[in-house]
Amino acid sequence: MRSPETYLALGIVVLLFLAVSLGSVPLVSAYTSHEPILITNNSMFDEAHGVTGGTGTESDPYRIEGWEITGTSGVNGIDIQNTTAYFIIRDCSITNVTVWAGIYILNVTNGRIVNNYCHAGTFGHGYGILVVESSHITVSYNIVEDTLHGIYISWSDYCTLDSNDVTHVASYGIFLMQANNTAVTNNTSSYNKWGILLYDFCGYNEIANNVCEHNAAYDIGLFNNCNYNTLTGNFCGPNGIFFDTTCISNELSGNTDGEISYETDTLPGPFPDPSDPGDTPDIPSADPAMWLPVMSSFALIAGMAFIGFNLSKSSHDPMPGLFMMFVGIMLAWSIGWLPTWIFVTAIALIAIISAALWSKLFKKG
Repeated sequence: MRSPETYLALGIVVLLFLAVSLGSVPLVSAYTSHEPILITNNSMFDEAHGVTGGTGTESDPYRIEGWEITGTSGVNGIDIQNTTAYFIIRDCSITNVTVWAGIYILNVTNGRIVNNYCHAGTFGHGYGILVVESSHITVSYNIVEDTLHGIYISWSDYCTLDSNDVTHVASYGIFLMQANNTAVTNNTSSYNKWGILLYDFCGYNEIANNVCEHNAAYDIGLFNNCNYNTLTGNFCGPNGIFFDTTCISNELSGNTDGEISYETDTLPGPFPDPSDPGDTPDIPSADPAMWLPVMSSFALIAGMAFIGFNLSKSSHDPMPGLFMMFVGIMLAWSIGWLPTWIFVTAIALIAIISAALWSKLFKKG
């Protein structure tokens, strides 16, 4: 049996590793609880409606930040409509997204949505971020998981979607419909039904340097007269990039992995009415490819736990088993197989068990 000091040293190493690894995981303790927010005109940007600062100018936008909002049926987490003032929604956590949206933007200009976390209460429900009939909206550094649709932009122009992470979404990871002059860059949209989809007269958009892999359907798809778009430097695999025959004059360069195909295919509908977040189609039928990452995660963790169990059995020491299980969970999460909520729950359980064991060891010492 190793000494308590050895376990203390191991614990410090593990905690440091967790501190680095969890840097991209939203931590609930950093938020303040708040009810859903609804703003329908410029005059409602005030403290009573969740505004924490700012004056509404380009250099000093209204700030809605630091809130933890739990969604309820029929209500958007943060809902902003019919405004022109500059604002930023930043560092918020919206969970339990049901049939509605975590963040809903309608008929708005000059908004920024930055570094937020949107998660469905039940897999395959609601929108993460929904932008409708708006312009000059920036959506960047957000995490969306487990919803029906990830980031959904419709009837909107001159928007920017940059460095978002959309994973384990039941339908469209990043979706543009009748959206023009929009930049979709440096995003990860993987392990969804669709990676990035442009539909119905989307033109003059830049789709660049995105990672779209392990999606059940196409990694990037263009349907129904999506013309004059530029696709460069995207990593797609294994399902590649798809155009239907109505899409013309699109430029492609430097895209890697996966096939590029041009043909007529079944359109990926039905599409809901974006002006009504409650109008969502039926949840897509279960696709084995969508569950493959989670099943692979459990297989990896089980394999590492088996090795650890044998080490623990031979040494009469439970810690090697816990440590090997921890390594398996970290590997599965770093590869992108494991949803964040499962990862955090598993790490918390291992931490509790380890703390109990260390407590017993120190008492014996």
